[in-house]
Amino acid sequence: MPVWPFFTSSLVLDIRTNEIRWLKIRYGRQRIVEDFGIIPWRGSLEESHSWGELTAALQLFVQAHRLQQLATAIALPMHAVFSKRIQLSASLTEQELQEEVYAHIQRDLLGMDEQVSIDFSILDSDVYVKHILVVAAKKDYLSHYVGVINQAGLQVKVVDVDGYALVRAVSYVSALSSEMTDAIAVFDLCHSGFMLVVFQQQYIVFTQREDLAGRDVYLQIKQALQSYATTCRYAPIQQLILCGTHIQCEEIRDFIAKEFAFSVSFLSAFPRIPIAAHVDLQAWQNRLPDLLVCYGLAMRKRILW
Repeated sequence: MPVWPFFTSSLVLDIRTNEIRWLKIRYGRQRIVEDFGIIPWRGSLEESHSWGELTAALQLFVQAHRLQQLATAIALPMHAVFSKRIQLSASLTEQELQEEVYAHIQRDLLGMDEQVSIDFSILDSDVYVKHILVVAAKKDYLSHYVGVINQAGLQVKVVDVDGYALVRAVSYVSALSSEMTDAIAVFDLCHSGFMLVVFQQQYIVFTQREDLAGRDVYLQIKQALQSYATTCRYAPIQQLILCGTHIQCEEIRDFIAKEFAFSVSFLSAFPRIPIAAHVDLQAWQNRLPDLLVCYGLAMRKRILW
């Protein structure tokens, strides 16, 4: 069912190791950014003992900004979900489509289908077939994650996946055509780590996340791209988009262009994202490369978990 049109304002959260990135969005004829920021917290979603600290950090944030019970979108990390692209007949009704999707998951996750929550969306279609993205996550992990956010005083209404939120935002900002058949890589790079996502026709074929603390950033990037080239020989990267606020972004762009035979561009301008009149334009432009996952979450229209 449609979600966002029922809310005037909503909050989107991109929760990462040691920081929470957020946007407050107002909805009307278009999405307008009302506020944004980054909250520090000491923890990781991969460490169960950190969840209490996450709730505490969010409670302080919610109280300070008076966001109690605000509709909220969150993202699951790519490693916490199972995803698959399938093709089904275009003649299927919505009910038949859902039944076929669940049948696929039952076959792929034999014996685990009762333990997962399922979401799916239509990537594209023609008169003959529908290309569908199916995503599944463990129910206990999902319910615990949502519960932690709700305990902080928010209301989780949308659950997405961080990799797909990033692809959605970058595709929109870069005006990429959904009909492109090339494999495109996106490097979301900050001072503490990076997320590499490679997608083809809106479907993610490879993802890797690395912590850069005390490590050689150039070596980690080179190894990640070599890993993709080894495991996904059928879809060589034709274009790489670099985004983020790492202090060496320009040097890294030049390094990738020299080491690998594909086009590299740096995503640095965001004219297609509207902001409220009171938002500091310079601060927004400086921070936005770190908030692309958040904006991708704000673009999400449906929720079927």
